[in-house]
Amino acid sequence: MRPMFVLLACLSSSFGQSLSGTWCNTANAQDCVTIRQSGESLQATFAVSGRSTGEGVGWTRGNAISVAFRRLDNNDIATWTAELDNAGRLAGRTANPNGAIRWTGAYAREAVTGNIDPTGSWQHVPGASWVITALGNNRYQAQEKGLGEAAGPAYFTSSGTFKIDYTTRDGAIKGYYEIRFAADNRTATGTVRELTGPQRAGTSNWTRIGGATTSTTPPVITGNIDPTGTWQHVPGASWVITALGNNRYQAQEKGLGEAAGPAYFTSSGTFKIDYVTRDGAIRGYYEMRFANDNRTATGTVRELTGPQRTGASKWTRIGGATTTTNNNGSEPWLPGSFDWVAGQFLVVHPQHRVTVYLNGSKINEGPWEYLGANRFRFTMEKGGYVDTVELSPDGKTLTGRNNQGNELRGTRRVTSPRP
Repeated sequence: MRPMFVLLACLSSSFGQSLSGTWCNTANAQDCVTIRQSGESLQATFAVSGRSTGEGVGWTRGNAISVAFRRLDNNDIATWTAELDNAGRLAGRTANPNGAIRWTGAYAREAVTGNIDPTGSWQHVPGASWVITALGNNRYQAQEKGLGEAAGPAYFTSSGTFKIDYTTRDGAIKGYYEIRFAADNRTATGTVRELTGPQRAGTSNWTRIGGATTSTTPPVITGNIDPTGTWQHVPGASWVITALGNNRYQAQEKGLGEAAGPAYFTSSGTFKIDYVTRDGAIRGYYEMRFANDNRTATGTVRELTGPQRTGASKWTRIGGATTTTNNNGSEPWLPGSFDWVAGQFLVVHPQHRVTVYLNGSKINEGPWEYLGANRFRFTMEKGGYVDTVELSPDGKTLTGRNNQGNELRGTRRVTSPRP
């Protein structure tokens, strides 16, 4: 087990990027460090499940960091060194004063895009720009206007950068841009590298010249899965899940340690509870994946403090929502996300609201109501559109027409979009 600490370090300008942000242990996502950079020095806080565990100071030369630190639990001292590797991770090791290695591992920048929506037009050199179009599931298409008229797929990486793998129109050059957006979503900085042809490399600075400026990207939607309700996880004990909105849930354990904590769907579609027992003795997490019928779930449980046990976990629903009906058993389960007409994306919220997106931007919204016999009505707030649709018996397809006679069809996404 490696020691935890608050890190003060610095990174030379040769990295060409700021280390500010949150970095998490690639072997344990609960072990993270939040770094604040000022010039050539850094200040950062290490924590496990939000609890600070140490502090230190350090410096850097070239691509190496050297830090002296002490643990907060026992005040012993050690050193930490790290290098930024080709994958953009801080790969390092800790050692006792006598040089004995304590721990080796790496930290990856947390993939948080916050209020960033990359869609729109970005000037990257005078007279040339990238046009980014959302395809869904963290898939984008990039088209260059000017220069080599390049094009290619784009996506957010696990380190939070935005990457375009491009080929020029004549096929002569392949390469990539890797960019990090500013918090205001109006500028971005990073690198460009040619993998074929002249194989040049350099920095790249983008300025938004059209499109979204704040995120209206559809929220994480889990298809036909509703985690709310009561789930038995061992005989005599259960989790009660309550929805708070915006992919936020509260989990309360009945029995065993009477644990509680926040819960949420991860970007990979698992459902995670970060819990603390009522007496505070044990912190840990459950990470579960629901079966398609929304009646069982399987996954793992891990204690991060206390005995630090790990094992498999299986849940069985004993109360609450199912995939096919709401809680009163009379209405088909509609909430989820659908690929909609004309390249649009439809999100049906449990709170009887619908939202329509196009290329990552919200274009309409309004209330929905159940009409009976598997039929629903969406009343849009813009344009006077009223959609009347029917949900197929398997819950996967919406078909119908709007009040202007246009045919409507939607196909449910049965798993959550990936980052």
